[in-house]
Amino acid sequence: MELTFKYRTNRWNGPTTLRLTHNADGWHLGANAYTGQVTPNGAPLLFGNFDQDGVSYPRGIDLQLEYAWDQIAAGVWDEQDAQERIQELADWVTACEEAEPRWAGWN
Repeated sequence: MELTFKYRTNRWNGPTTLRLTHNADGWHLGANAYTGQVTPNGAPLLFGNFDQDGVSYPRGIDLQLEYAWDQIAAGVWDEQDAQERIQELADWVTACEEAEPRWAGWN
């Protein structure tokens, strides 16, 4: 099951889309910067993508992503449910980015 994780970045002043493919070991992450296999909680490459772009992301998103992985693995969520939940996490990242203070000369 391949899901999209679309969020807004301040660095690029626009959307970034990642692809998360659920598999037995976690997720395969498809991204412009860091691509490859990650754990069910997204470590380490999801956070490497965020960090290399200076993205403000919420504490605890790793735990919720792992919960999403568990629900998919257990067959609790179908693809539509999973996509909606994954996008909620991406929207949370966008909300953190939009809440970041903006200072002339800094960002």
